[in-house]
Amino acid sequence: MQIKEAKELIFEAPCDKTVEIIEGYRAFKTTSCYAGVEQRWVVLFRQATYPREYRTLSKHYLKDSEKEAKAFIKLMQQEFSCPNDAKRPSNNFVKKLKYIQIVES
Repeated sequence: MQIKEAKELIFEAPCDKTVEIIEGYRAFKTTSCYAGVEQRWVVLFRQATYPREYRTLSKHYLKDSEKEAKAFIKLMQQEFSCPNDAKRPSNNFVKKLKYIQIVES
């Protein structure tokens, strides 16, 4: 899980492309070129651990999204001399967001 591409693959593995290898286990096979080396990667999914991992992931997601929301509130409380002065900090903030999305209305 140290490789960004591996993390993305784990969280975005297409369920319709997984195959059952034995009861309770599914797998997804793909290739990647990491550090200039062509590699074969296999993502394993174990049904028995899914509920536990889902709860853990949900807790982390909630915690981190609350942090981002608090940071957004803090940014909104800052005073700027004009709208243009507020653009740079708000644009930088939006670029760093992972869990929440800010939409202009």
